Amino acid sequence: MTNSKAPSSMQPLIERATARPLRSHHWSDASVSQRLSHIGKFVAVTPSLQSSISFIQTLMASHLTAPEGEIAFLLGETRAGKTTAINEVIAETAEETGGQIVSRILDDQRDSEAMVSVLVKTPNGWERPIVKIFVPKAPTFKALLNDVLLAFDIKLPRSATFAERQLALGRQLKGQATRLVVFDDTQHICEQGKTSAAYEGADVFKVLAKTGQAQVLCVGLEHTIEIKDANPQAEWLGGEVHVVKPHDITAERSSSLATYCATLNKELPFDTPSALGEPDVFLPLGTYCDGYEGRIATIVRLAARYAIARNLPCLNRVVFENYLRDKLQIADQENPFRMTAEDLETLPALVAAARKDRIVSAEKRRSQGKRNRTAFGARGR
Repeated sequence: MTNSKAPSSMQPLIERATARPLRSHHWSDASVSQRLSHIGKFVAVTPSLQSSISFIQTLMASHLTAPEGEIAFLLGETRAGKTTAINEVIAETAEETGGQIVSRILDDQRDSEAMVSVLVKTPNGWERPIVKIFVPKAPTFKALLNDVLLAFDIKLPRSATFAERQLALGRQLKGQATRLVVFDDTQHICEQGKTSAAYEGADVFKVLAKTGQAQVLCVGLEHTIEIKDANPQAEWLGGEVHVVKPHDITAERSSSLATYCATLNKELPFDTPSALGEPDVFLPLGTYCDGYEGRIATIVRLAARYAIARNLPCLNRVVFENYLRDKLQIADQENPFRMTAEDLETLPALVAAARKDRIVSAEKRRSQGKRNRTAFGARGR
């Protein structure tokens, strides 16, 4: 059974992330928006990103090759490139099927769209080959299951039993030819301080894999793996894990870090060549970003905006140094672009110590605030 019409509450997303404005002959003639969009929407398909994409594609291609679906995990630190890989697969799926990428935003304090999917018009209705659902903070089994039902446009009365919900979900998963259901920010399930939450979250994934025969991908920080520890069925329904690793931090021009930064360098919206491919730039940049592609891309994009706003001709070491100082409030002693290669080795410890001091100071302020607020209560009058 497929839906006879497209959900009216869904709206098309912006164009594919890799689609960019045509390069201007002279970047100085282009608008600020065009210049920023060029670098902001550029996606460098590196070996690391391609490995994540291939992992997702293989999982998706394995749909219906076994009696049950699988539950797999794509893990990595913040801004490692996990969501970029998912979005690339979503875009490729839309292109291959002729489908439309649609999103739904809910007023429930999520950091982004609640759900994204590819809708494909067929003679029999609508199919939904891939769906991405963002897991909210502190999710419950019931709320997570309701999110899944909403993502598939399944409307049931509040009095519907779990068995009825499960039956309707399985029917729609098969009818809408859904191959892959992705849960992003899945670590939220594991951050409630109790094993039962992770167990219940895995029970939702189990319903999709066993009842609907869909492939399930849990995406999140590395402690998302606790779901497998809490619920053995999540482990034995495939349970494969792909961890997105950072680039090795090295000054070698042949390194993957150097290659990635050189690739970004070619796409920068400046008429004068920038210096991302030089060791005195990519080494401190990689160190500051812990080698993660998503973090490097973010800093490069924001530094480019900083440079464009000041009519600077390109990005170099001095621009990055000034950007970190002026816009991120990085102290000189912690600014990697003021350090020698030898000093950079001490940067992680310096940053960790500074962060710890800030946390301790914040906790003291909060505890002091609590004491002050207590004084204004009934006894403090």
